[in-house]
Amino acid sequence: MTSQEKETTINFNEGDEIATVYTYNSAMKRKLAAFAAAYPDLCRVREVCPTGAITYEIAKDRISVNFKKPLTEKERKILSERALKNNSANYMNLKRDLT
Repeated sequence: MTSQEKETTINFNEGDEIATVYTYNSAMKRKLAAFAAAYPDLCRVREVCPTGAITYEIAKDRISVNFKKPLTEKERKILSERALKNNSANYMNLKRDLT
């Protein structure tokens, strides 16, 4: 199966409270599995395909779509510096805690 054939689809309509999520995406499958384990009344496995896809049923009010705006070079630089600073601090705290 090609990468182009490994789809993720989210389906819902205005009349039902449940959405279906069909996915091959490993990260999405992990997130859905964790959510289903934590909230079995809101999310459950509907079908596991032999090809590797999984279909979940999930309360549609739990689904959110976020559109990310493109970053300017200035914003990218600020975020990069912040991440480096935070990661350095986190590393030092971890190192301290392990000794």
